[in-house]
Amino acid sequence: MFTRLYQALESVKTFVLQPWEALKEVFSLTIFEEAVPPIKLLEAAKRGALEEVDSLIRWDADVNYALPDGTTALHLAALKGHCNVVAFLLLWCADISLVMQDGATAFDLAEQNKKIQVLEVFFKNLLENLPENVDDIQKVMAQVQELWLKLKDAELRQAVFLSAVSRGCVSVVEGLLSCGYKIDLVCQNGRMPYPPLHSAARGGYYDVAKVLLEKGGVDVNEEKDGFKAVDFAASYGHVSIVKLLHGWGAHIASSVFVVVRKIKETENTSAQGKYMSILALLLEYDPRFSDPACHAHMLREAKKIRTLICKKDI
Repeated sequence: MFTRLYQALESVKTFVLQPWEALKEVFSLTIFEEAVPPIKLLEAAKRGALEEVDSLIRWDADVNYALPDGTTALHLAALKGHCNVVAFLLLWCADISLVMQDGATAFDLAEQNKKIQVLEVFFKNLLENLPENVDDIQKVMAQVQELWLKLKDAELRQAVFLSAVSRGCVSVVEGLLSCGYKIDLVCQNGRMPYPPLHSAARGGYYDVAKVLLEKGGVDVNEEKDGFKAVDFAASYGHVSIVKLLHGWGAHIASSVFVVVRKIKETENTSAQGKYMSILALLLEYDPRFSDPACHAHMLREAKKIRTLICKKDI
């Protein structure tokens, strides 16, 4: 009896499970392996077939699939100068750090083969997706420094320079100025950007501000929306930059009122102490308070400011 029952179960297993296993094999081979062979993405990228690249990626082709020698779709698209394919691959998070056996990245191939439009795409991607790590930022900006001269678009060159300033990458700022870059701001997205000295002052980048003053030919008293760079430095509590800009002839009268306003708006006691120190420095620099001939005026103004600070009436 048990022998017959066992034989019956085996028959059921053969009838039910074998077709299922066969069906799984068909699905796994046809859909998940044969439908999107990774090599097809590389072939499409090499030809510059954007629509095919789009279709393959949307069907789960691995955008970073590499041949045994390290070649990826991004390498081939960059090598052939297909800037639209490069931009699309970067949009889908293609890894620009992947290297071939000879150590070349896709960026290197574009550089070696003078694919200027592809380099512009890489620059835009780098500038819009800068990493957080300081060391990585420096590596990226070093690439920007090396290749910026190949760019023809003045707005993009400006974007490279201003990005370096806003990130505090003093080596890049100094390098671009040394290469002959002239700070002549043009509109970006329909509006004028903040001058580089303002950005350096706001970010607290002393070395960048110093380089801009020494090599950039910037106007220390240039205004943007009614504010000078020294106003930004004072407003953000960067004492060393306030001293630097004053040494280069910055007019600090308006900064006094900027700091008084910050003291009024700040609830944190330690922050108020910081701004009080800056205010004391500004009062020392202001000729209205240091000129012996204006001693009476100095006392009146100082008393007024102290009263306003205590009462927070401004």
